[in-house]
Amino acid sequence: MKSIILTLHAHLPYVRHPEWDNFLEEQWLFEAVCETYVPLVIVLEELRRDNIPARLTLTMSPTLLLMLDDDLLQERIVRYVDTRLQLLDSEAERHGALSDPFRNLVKMYRDRFTAIRDVLDGRGGLIRAFRALMESGILEIITCAATHAFLPHLIMSPGAVEQQVGVGCRVHERLLGRRPKGIWLPECGYIPGLENVLANEGIEYFFVESHAIELAAPRIEYHHGDPHIPVKTPAGPVAFGRDRETSKAVWSAEEGYPGNPFYRDFYRDIGFDLPEEIVAPYLPPAVDHTFTGIKYHRITGETDQKQPYDRETALQLAHQHAQDFVQTRTKGRLSWIGEKGMNHPMIVCPYDAELFGHWWFEGIDWIGELFREINKQTEIQAANALDYLASGGDTRRGVPAHSSWGDGGYGEVWGSVDAEWIYPHIYGLNHHLRRLRARYHGTNDRKIQRILHMYERELLLLESSDWPFILHTGTQTGYAKIRLANHIDACRRFKAMLETGEYDNDFLMYREWKHPCFKEEDLVPR
Repeated sequence: MKSIILTLHAHLPYVRHPEWDNFLEEQWLFEAVCETYVPLVIVLEELRRDNIPARLTLTMSPTLLLMLDDDLLQERIVRYVDTRLQLLDSEAERHGALSDPFRNLVKMYRDRFTAIRDVLDGRGGLIRAFRALMESGILEIITCAATHAFLPHLIMSPGAVEQQVGVGCRVHERLLGRRPKGIWLPECGYIPGLENVLANEGIEYFFVESHAIELAAPRIEYHHGDPHIPVKTPAGPVAFGRDRETSKAVWSAEEGYPGNPFYRDFYRDIGFDLPEEIVAPYLPPAVDHTFTGIKYHRITGETDQKQPYDRETALQLAHQHAQDFVQTRTKGRLSWIGEKGMNHPMIVCPYDAELFGHWWFEGIDWIGELFREINKQTEIQAANALDYLASGGDTRRGVPAHSSWGDGGYGEVWGSVDAEWIYPHIYGLNHHLRRLRARYHGTNDRKIQRILHMYERELLLLESSDWPFILHTGTQTGYAKIRLANHIDACRRFKAMLETGEYDNDFLMYREWKHPCFKEEDLVPR
């Protein structure tokens, strides 16, 4: 049987600002919940009810899980949904005429946000929903490094990679009820030796960029487009490589489905179209215009004159594109892979989860249609990596090549001239944390334990790959620089407390209140 391993990587940096009632960057989470995560739950539940044997792999990064489990953020997510429903009440009046081209879209959004509100009901509602789908077998949830650190750039800092992976696995087990079998390496960043850390945490497989497999040692003669036979490392975990030939049908700006002119336009949002006095009450303070998630126009083309969005036409197109992906992009590719001698033809199609629903509004619908189309086939099945390995799928022994995805393909994005200054701080602060943990090993002094744990949290948050990525791309750099400076300062202050014995209790309590991520049982000494 030929297999398609569809994998979505869901991650957001830890953003939590209790010191503000309404903070703009927290909206990253709210948008992803409403546009990607909840719609994905709804589509998967529909597939389960219809007995469609879908098999989807989903990363839920530890920082994302922690935010979804946070009482304050849960309340703010629900408030965000409620404000959208209030905004849609006024939109219903504005577009109430039967001839108004946006009248049905207002109703669509009202129904959509009402359904989202139902899924979010109660603390941890979204985690419960994903966990139920995991336990049903339709979803394989894997983990990631604790704060999505770019691991190859931490490999020279003793204990840092082990802590990122270990904490990630423990958070996953605590919140989802089982030890993860697979891991998404942040930014697909791999360096030889990393598999030993994964094996020590019981990880059986991980995902890498295409050239990690193509250039794996021992080298084999490899031609463009050859199948990516998974590489079984000496330590045990198996590396699965992205199939670029089929993946580009979704992510490519030139060839990808999301750019079709009949799909919804991401950038044309009523948060920018409407006057400030109408939208301001629904936005964070001091923000005149930003995205609301309510959009009435289709892509149309490279023009400012956008046509009204037709939801039914877009859904029909998503169905056609799912058929095209299976019939045109996938079947031929899998047959060719079989002809090249792979006994169990398989392709891995990994994407950022937020592409679906958030950037590509119809993307979640496309996923549902894709599984329905696969179910009609007799020679193709949806699978996950564990299915493939359990069925005796082809692997070859070796070690993947040092690699990442992103520009350049070797970690350049996260070590660029704009971001390289971060790592000496990380290395030095990690050294001092290890030294101080050794000094206070076995202490029963509760104050010292709390300071050590808070130092650990701040360092983990400093290590996030999101900050160097933002600095490299030049988007929202102000926020990234503030976060970096605050984490570095906090680590230094906790270091000074532990070295001098002079404790700033107010500062410790403030940082515990501000960043209550990672319970003490999630953390272990470096």
